Order: sequence, then C-alpha cells, then structure tokens
Amino acid sequence: MNNFVLEKSVMRRVYLIWMGRLLTHRVTIKLALFAFLLWELAAYVFVRAVLENASHAFGPSYFLGAFMHTQLITQAIILGIVLLAGWLGWDALKNFRYARLQRTTV
Repeated sequence: MNNFVLEKSVMRRVYLIWMGRLLTHRVTIKLALFAFLLWELAAYVFVRAVLENASHAFGPSYFLGAFMHTQLITQAIILGIVLLAGWLGWDALKNFRYARLQRTTV
C-alpha cells in the first residue's frame, strides 16, 4: 500500500511538470496571446459590418482608410495580430523545414 501512495505522489508531480512545460511552451504562449488579441478586436470592432462594407468597396484602400480612422487601441490590436501571425508563420515554416531536413537525413 505504501508503494502505491508513493507512486501516485510521484506521478502527480510528473503530470504537474508536464502540464507546466506544455503551458509555458513558446508556441502556446504566442497562440494564447493571439487568441486574446482576436478577442479584444472583436470587442472593439464589429467585424461583420467591416467585411460587409468591404464587399462594396473593392481594394486595399478601404482597409487602409478604415485602419487609419480607428482609435489608437484598435490600431495597436490589429498591428499586434499581424505581427503575431507573422511570427507564428515564421515559426511554423522553420519547424517544417527542420522536420523535412530530419526526414531526409535519416
């Protein structure tokens, strides 16, 4: 019985460390920040109306004009989303290249 209690205690610590590493992984933190920024953008901007208006006005000039006429906090959120999306894309590309390199060398 004592061995079982010790095993449960050790496994509880192992799972805690595993979950801590998973939650503090750099991609997990970036994805959480990306989701938070998307949530905040939805709180500040009525996205459906923007896309509906964009369907009537073609071209990137509409989005540039809409971006320039928003509040500073909305501009910061949009820039944060764009930068994080680029950063996540760059990480994904690096990981894809690394995985492809590993497959060819084995």
